[in-house]
Amino acid sequence: MPPKQDLKGCVFGNLRVISSMTEREPSSGAVIWRCICKCGNECFVPARALVHKNTKSCGCRRGEIHGEYKNPLYKCWERIIQRSTQPKHHPTYAGRGITVCDEWRNSFVAFRDWALANGWKEGLQINRKNNDGSYTPENCEFVTHKENQRNTTRTIWVTIEGERKSLAEWCEQFKIPYHTVYCRVKQMGWCVERALTEPVDTKMRNSNAKTRENKQ
Repeated sequence: MPPKQDLKGCVFGNLRVISSMTEREPSSGAVIWRCICKCGNECFVPARALVHKNTKSCGCRRGEIHGEYKNPLYKCWERIIQRSTQPKHHPTYAGRGITVCDEWRNSFVAFRDWALANGWKEGLQINRKNNDGSYTPENCEFVTHKENQRNTTRTIWVTIEGERKSLAEWCEQFKIPYHTVYCRVKQMGWCVERALTEPVDTKMRNSNAKTRENKQ
């Protein structure tokens, strides 16, 4: 009997090999492997069917139909898997150590069920509460696109009187343009509190606007 080939972790089409099976197919002696399909279903496939690419899914793609392909949550889950497992293509995610928990990585169904139970609705995006943390149920939530944009590696965080918010949120609260505050802090060296609370010189702003119009 030929030695068992180690396929654990390998991907064949929509199937990823989860673990080896000690059982062998009675008729041929072939090793059976436990796999997880992209749709979330678990299946058991003979080694030869995987290696020779005769089997590429749990059966959900037969007739080129996959029940979850058009589900927005499936697209979200697929992006998470790609971001957390492909460091070469996603240097700001997998490339800096962002991973995904085994529960979600191994099963779309598990991710889908968590999402539906935790406030997902179409139009929302997944957000990691701790931008340096991984994709886990404890570290993820669903937010609007605007909220998601505020939690990136480029976001400027400011703490005032013990309250931490993004600079964009502080600008909204103090009703002052973000660009004005950014220039005051980065170019003029003002402290954030002064930059947020100092009234904008409307005369100067209008003068600058007219100057730009004249140049055009």
